[in-house]
Parts: sequence; structure tokens; C-alpha cells
Amino acid sequence: MICKTINLSDDGVARLDVLAMPIYEPKSRMWQSNERPVAVIVPGGSYLYCSDRERLPIALKFLAEGYQVFMLNYHVGNESDYPIPFRDLAKAIKHIKDNSIEYAIDSGDITVIGFSAGGHLAGTYGALTKNERFQKDMGMTYEDLKIHQMVLGYPAINLKPIAEAIQHYKAFDIVGKLFTTYDEIKDGLAQAHKEMPKTFVFHSLDDNTVPASHVIEYVNHLVKLGCDVEFHLFNEGGHGYSTGDRLSNLDDGIFPTRAKAWLELCFAWLETIRRKDD
Repeated sequence: MICKTINLSDDGVARLDVLAMPIYEPKSRMWQSNERPVAVIVPGGSYLYCSDRERLPIALKFLAEGYQVFMLNYHVGNESDYPIPFRDLAKAIKHIKDNSIEYAIDSGDITVIGFSAGGHLAGTYGALTKNERFQKDMGMTYEDLKIHQMVLGYPAINLKPIAEAIQHYKAFDIVGKLFTTYDEIKDGLAQAHKEMPKTFVFHSLDDNTVPASHVIEYVNHLVKLGCDVEFHLFNEGGHGYSTGDRLSNLDDGIFPTRAKAWLELCFAWLETIRRKDD
């Protein structure tokens, strides 16, 4: 098994933790592929930190489903504004593609999974990959940047009301710099277009951090654009529940009994996409 960390920036902040299973060598290979799909995990943390609860617990779930897993640590705090964390994710995607043989991956089947602020980063990145300014800012081509699916968990994807609230309440100390100002280039809703990666979104009605109305507005916009999107709104769960079980919520009292079903729904959705593409 491959377990290693790749440094993505000179300061050592941006890193990619790799969990990759070997391709087995049985006498008959009929029951397996020579390549595995890719899961890139982008944890949340309000652009102040990268949440551990949304890294390894998620990684283990995707690893068990046959994915080669990559966990991103990106720049936060005062270094979180555009384009820095986006460049971290872009470098991660390019590294994965450049090393597809070593990791035994299908570079045509890359899913980026983001939570909360990580959902903002993942979802906005997915929208920007065809943007010429973004390509220039990243110093990469569309083929370098391209991803195929996005999974967005309770995503802070709708930037304008977030930035306006932070400015109004002068709550600059509770978020990283990216959320403190508005710019269309870093707004996932404003950047969405009809050729977006296929998108799976889940959220909870009782989320007091990212209002459900913000996420519904984003999903509604994708529907109007004609995007391929699936959306699940649970009536309970709150915010930040990750896997929603003891793997990520040991002894802290957060057990959303039904919201954790997002994982089963998500894997079924990904399998449906894979069958259609085949």
C-alpha cells in the first residue's frame, strides 16, 4: 500500500496525503480493473484550518469502496484568499495525473469531495477549470486542471451572502481571509456554467453555519443551467458531521441518524455515472 505525503508548496503548508491500494495479482484478473478511481478530499474549517474530522474518516470510507484516496491540506488564514488555495488544489490534481501509473489510477475518473469551506474550494475550482483567467493564474491547461465529479457536503459555495455577513458583523476573526471580501472569480455560484463536472450536493435543513437557502439557491442555479446535479436535503444533521458516525464523531454527541446516509447515496450515484460512461 502507498502511504506518503507530497509537498505542494515551498513553505510546506500545501500537502497531499496519499492512501493508495495495490492492484492485486491473482491468477485471474476478471474481477478487478487495472486502474482505480480517484477521490480527492478537501476538508473544511472556515479557511482557518483544515478539519481532521473531514480527512481520514472520509478517506477510509472511499478507500473501502475501491478508490485511491488523496487528502489535501491547503493554505488557510491570511493566506487563504484567491488564488492561493485554488493553486494548491490545482497542483494536487496535476500531481495525481502526472503519477497515474505509480498510483494505478484512472485519470479519467477523478472525484473531488469538499466539505463546508472545502466545499466552496472544490465547487468553485470545478467551475473555474474552463476559465481562461483561471488557467493563466494557475499556469496550467484545462487538461491539467480537469476533474470529472464533485461531491459537496454542506458547502459554503454561495460566497456573496457570506462575505456580506462577515463585513456587516465585522466577524473577521471567525473565518479565513477568502471569506472576508467578495470577488466574482471566487464565487462558486457566479462561476457555475452548463459544462460543470457532474455534481452531488448534500445539506441539512438545521445547518446554522451555512443556511440551507444558500445551498438551495446554488443547486437551483445548476438546474437552470442544465447541469447534471443530484441534491439531498436532510431535515436534521447540523453542520460539520463528516461521516456522521463514530468514525468521525466519537463521544461528541453528533450522531445524525439519517444524514450519514449521504455516503451510501453518493457511492450509488458515482456507480450510476460510471455505468453510463461505460
